[in-house]
Amino acid sequence: MRNNEQNYTGQRRQGEYGRPATTQKKIVREINKDNYVEEAENVILEMKKMKDRGEKNAEITTTQLRNLLAMAADIYNTIMHQNSDALTEEIKSRIEYMKVRFFYEAGRNDGVKTMIEEANLMGVLKNIKGSRENYILFNRYMEALVAFHRYHGGKDN
Repeated sequence: MRNNEQNYTGQRRQGEYGRPATTQKKIVREINKDNYVEEAENVILEMKKMKDRGEKNAEITTTQLRNLLAMAADIYNTIMHQNSDALTEEIKSRIEYMKVRFFYEAGRNDGVKTMIEEANLMGVLKNIKGSRENYILFNRYMEALVAFHRYHGGKDN
């Protein structure tokens, strides 16, 4: 029996962990300097659709999103004063700690978790690989997410 097919009792099959099984594929977003703005808007529009369908895990406030950006901006401000394209060990360590903080915030709030997953923020962070240019791209992506969230009606409710 496939996912979402009814069994002989007429009940829908359950997916892993008792949740309804789904056949919808998850989009893994890859960003670059040419598409990060479009990808950020797509993330926010998808979150808006999820919220409109009544999914509580898609609700995120501007403040929650700006808190994630603040963590990234602190590192961004430091690397903007560096001349080298390679990030220092101290900066790499701060990025690793930021990942921990992102996971913590995701654990505290389902909306933050959904945002981090929809935007593939952990994948984007992983792809920084010690590059100043890649970190700048990540930070701009974060800024675009905040901007589009606000533009498309994101509020602090």
